[in-house]
Amino acid sequence: MKEIGKKYPRIYSIHTVGIRNHNNADYLIHPLRTDFTGESSTGKSLVGADLPQLILTAGLFYKSATPTKGGVPREYNTMPLPNFSFAYAFMNIEVAEHEFIIIGMQIKSSRKILIPFIIQGEKYLGYDKNQTFTFKPLKQIIRFKDFLLTENEMPTVEKLQDHLDKKNFFLKSFYHKENEYHKLLFDNNILHLDLSEDTKLQRQFANTLQSLSRGEDIETSGTKFKKFLFHYDNKVEDNFKKESEEIEQSHRNFQSNTEKYFTFTDKKENLKRLLEFKKLKEEAFEARLKCETANSFQKVREQQAKLEDVRKSYFQTELEILAVKEKKIQIEIQTQESELKIKNNDLTKYNNEFSSAKSSFDDYDKEFQSLNDALPTLEMETNQLKSQYEKVQQVENWVNTYSTVPNARAAFETQLEINISRQKLTELNEFLKREKLTKEFEESEYSKSIHDATEFYLERKNKLTEQIEGIKKLISIINLHEPNSFAGWAVNNKKKLNELQEAVLFHFAETPTKELAETKIYIPEPKEFIESLTKAKETEKHFVINLSGVHYYITKRPNYIFNNPDKLQQEINRIGKDYQNKIDTLQAQLDKIENLQKELIQSFKYSEEHLTAYQNRETIQAHKLDETFLKFTPMLFEEAVSIYDADIKKKEEQKVKTLFEKKNSEFIDKLGKKRNSETERNKFLAAKTLAEGKIKTLSEEITEFEAKINSLKSIDLVEIDTKFIAWKSNIENSFKENHERFFQKYKDALKESNASKALDSSLLSLVERSGGLKNEIGGIKQLIPHLQASFDRQDSEYKKHFKEAFNTDGLIQKITDDDLATAKKTESDTERDYKNKYEAIVQHFTTELRDNPVMQKHEYHFNELLYQLIPQQLITNKDKPEDSLLNDIENILADLNQKIQVLNEEETRKIHSTIHSLKEIVEKHLGDLEKIQTHFKEFKLANHHSVSLEFGAADDFDLNWIRKFKDDSQEASFLKSFGFKTNESAHSILERIFKKYCPTVKDPKAHEILDPFNYYDAKAKLIDSTGTQKAATGGTGYGLLALIGIAKLSVVEGKKNIKDIKKGIRILPVDEVAGLGGNFEMLYELAQTLDYQIFTMTISANDLNFQDGKQIYYEFIGSANPEKPYLNEGVHACFSKLNATFHIESYFSDKIFRLPNVITDAV
Repeated sequence: MKEIGKKYPRIYSIHTVGIRNHNNADYLIHPLRTDFTGESSTGKSLVGADLPQLILTAGLFYKSATPTKGGVPREYNTMPLPNFSFAYAFMNIEVAEHEFIIIGMQIKSSRKILIPFIIQGEKYLGYDKNQTFTFKPLKQIIRFKDFLLTENEMPTVEKLQDHLDKKNFFLKSFYHKENEYHKLLFDNNILHLDLSEDTKLQRQFANTLQSLSRGEDIETSGTKFKKFLFHYDNKVEDNFKKESEEIEQSHRNFQSNTEKYFTFTDKKENLKRLLEFKKLKEEAFEARLKCETANSFQKVREQQAKLEDVRKSYFQTELEILAVKEKKIQIEIQTQESELKIKNNDLTKYNNEFSSAKSSFDDYDKEFQSLNDALPTLEMETNQLKSQYEKVQQVENWVNTYSTVPNARAAFETQLEINISRQKLTELNEFLKREKLTKEFEESEYSKSIHDATEFYLERKNKLTEQIEGIKKLISIINLHEPNSFAGWAVNNKKKLNELQEAVLFHFAETPTKELAETKIYIPEPKEFIESLTKAKETEKHFVINLSGVHYYITKRPNYIFNNPDKLQQEINRIGKDYQNKIDTLQAQLDKIENLQKELIQSFKYSEEHLTAYQNRETIQAHKLDETFLKFTPMLFEEAVSIYDADIKKKEEQKVKTLFEKKNSEFIDKLGKKRNSETERNKFLAAKTLAEGKIKTLSEEITEFEAKINSLKSIDLVEIDTKFIAWKSNIENSFKENHERFFQKYKDALKESNASKALDSSLLSLVERSGGLKNEIGGIKQLIPHLQASFDRQDSEYKKHFKEAFNTDGLIQKITDDDLATAKKTESDTERDYKNKYEAIVQHFTTELRDNPVMQKHEYHFNELLYQLIPQQLITNKDKPEDSLLNDIENILADLNQKIQVLNEEETRKIHSTIHSLKEIVEKHLGDLEKIQTHFKEFKLANHHSVSLEFGAADDFDLNWIRKFKDDSQEASFLKSFGFKTNESAHSILERIFKKYCPTVKDPKAHEILDPFNYYDAKAKLIDSTGTQKAATGGTGYGLLALIGIAKLSVVEGKKNIKDIKKGIRILPVDEVAGLGGNFEMLYELAQTLDYQIFTMTISANDLNFQDGKQIYYEFIGSANPEKPYLNEGVHACFSKLNATFHIESYFSDKIFRLPNVITDAV
């Protein structure tokens, strides 16, 4: 007979106290297989998977087998029933026949707190690592009711301990002592794994239980499969993140020093080049200084020699000028004497011409004066006849047009009247248009009659003014709230008044009701006064009231408002608003009338003539003008008619026309003779005047010639002699001997020269040359001191720079201005190049120098720039820093290079030390896969199937990159080859390094690089005896997953053989067992061979194929109470196929549940 089910130790029973769905319950567990069925949310997985996992792992890495909605895992603090602050779950572990150790948990709901506990037969005094504590088993099981003080009272752990101590059941809790809890379970063979220290083993153990209970989630290849085999907690990535800050700091230091290295290298090259420019600039400066000093000295000597030459030329020119001037004077005397003779001859000629012209002028002047005296009278008589003749002609034309003179007179008078009216009409229209009153005038009474309009508008204005004042008074009355007034009294008291009373009220509205002044009337009793008004005489517009014999005319009111006191205020408000609009309308009408009167009558002076013209405007505009009338006034018209009437009565020879033509002919004849006499007279007057002018001019010129000749002889020639004497005596004159002979030489050369113009030209040229030479002498005299001063300055500068005086005797070669210009250009170019380079360096290092106050005011000093770019303490030659500059920078670069190499090694070491563990993990996984593969080879499943495990290195993620990186990173320039990115993260650095070695991986991310699962492939499959792959479905598939999980734990435990079985609790939780079909034999074989208990979870009992002796089955009945869905109605249990029903309590009567033939039976 072969024993059925798991060997000792094994789970004997599972118990809940205050747990969701189950409340207080005891569940017997079969040594081989226990099934839990029921609808969803009845707690199957809770008992069959979650509670065993929670108790065995002490909650470490716990994850529920049943996720909530949305895939979120169910937390264990949701296990207690609502309103319970805690609950208990525990298991009786049968360690030998009838011997039990109880392990369990207190589960708190408010916070995720678990308190593991162990119950056994003696007190536990504490953990001693040097001594193993052995449990004393109980001889009976503990049930849920043992955890209750009363039927409804669930104690705390402390009270529970006291409660059980009384029964010699000794409870020890392990809050925050999970390691001690696990160590005791391992030492006493309750657990076959030591979970007390190894976190990785804890995780793998929990993960295996979770994975088996959710078998449908397990894959046999890919990343999920690898994660199932080797639960990976991103250790490498987490470590890399921890190291990231140091790596990034090292990288920043490396980058900083490398940047410093490049910067100092850059500074070295720039300063070296600037030094070269500085040297060229200094050499050019010295060359220019020598050249300019020599040039200055030579110019002084040149100007001194030039001064002597120019002086000699000047005095020679001055003597030549005297000779030319003397010759010119002599020629001038000859010329003046010849001209004087000619002038005397001309004077005689013009005296004769004057006498002849004077005689003819006198004759014509006499004739002209006679005619000139007679013509005015003749011209007046001619014009008078002409005027009469023109008037006669005009009247003849009118008679031709109008037939008779009377008709012409009538037409003339009519046109005269129309012209006056047209003028008045034009004045009116222009005024109306200018003042924009045309429409108002046409609509007004003034366009009809001035008199009627004046009366109409006077009456209209008075009426409008009266209306406005009346309305204003009405408004003041209805708005008057002064209680001391008559109207105020009526309004405030809301008196009802008849028409007479209201009219009187408005008349005396402002009269006070109290005595205010002796000169005013007042109404002391308004009520008495108003009620006394009962009757009065009436006219069309007035009431006539009798006040103690005084009769008052009171104007009647057109609209009455005091007839209804209740609506008085509403009526007052309405009237007030309407009357204001009416006032505005009336005022606008009044303003319009006054404006028209002001502009038309006062400004324009509108008259009856204007009115008549306006009323006859159509006739005036239609009248056709006779232009000939326009030149005549009535008096001129009558004069013309009178002359006409007299003329037609005369004889032909006496008519105006005949007399006019005769007189006009005589006038024209005498006028022609006058004009001829005047012409001849003027001609001889001009000849006489011309001769007279010539005589006067010649006389004056003769006098001038005589004076001129005298001046030339007595003054100009004497002046020449004087100047010659001054020339001889001038101390600067280099001609010291034979002055007369030298002067005579120039005179002789001019003997034949009689052309004055040629002499003038020669003299002008000599004078210009003399002036130029004189100016040149003055310029040289002024220049020489400046040149000497310039040389002195150059010589001083020369001495200052070269420490010796300039050697004037050593000058052999002439230094021209071109030579000096070339030297200056070279100096300027080298200085410009130096400054440009200087500015370029300042700009190049602008980030460093931008806010530097020294460089903002720099003057291109080399050392100034040097000390801003290179720390002063690094310069060894403080006196002449540029001499040691290049060596100093080389030393700085060497030091930086050493630091860069150290930082390179430090950064790469940190990166490598982090990722090296990745290599170890991958190699460990591959080693474990070999071991798992070995376990698979030694174990066959049902139907002679076996598990094949295939694995190998990934194609793209090459693990060797870590080794290559380590080798390459020994080079100091390794990190430099990657370039730099500002503030680059450690992840980015890792990604760029990895890309160098694994370029086929597209856009690798740090988390992918640090994931060991990317470096190898692994998959498991079922194969038959021929090596053919079979589908892993149903029980066979689950067996495959279970075997993988078991093999994984075997590797973690360090087993060499999967069948090497240690004592301990082992369970195979199988969810949705209906999917396994009838193929359960493989799982039975697996459980029997490897010492496991099987727990299954399914919805319906129909999914189970019950086998007597091999299983126990529970069916959970869900809640029928919607208000308490968390409490099951009950549970049915099936222990046998026997057709019998027993209350389960009968099996616990001896405190130990036992079924016949459970442990031993034929397979």
